[in-house]
Amino acid sequence: MNVMLPQLLAGDQVVVKGSLGRVQGIVYVKDASDVVCKSIYMPEVFGQIINVGTGNRTTIWDLVYALIRVLGR
Repeated sequence: MNVMLPQLLAGDQVVVKGSLGRVQGIVYVKDASDVVCKSIYMPEVFGQIINVGTGNRTTIWDLVYALIRVLGR
């Protein structure tokens, strides 16, 4: 999204490298930061890798289409 959104905002054509069928997990920054903040007080996670996700899968095509729709392009 960090590449596609600026392209759309500039009125440029969206260039996607790779398959539009690729699947990504989309997480709100606030949700991810909440996990980080809460984990600070959990000694059992010190030094551990924490994966944050919703379990929802979004294809690149669906993401591009949603951005185009929201921006009215």
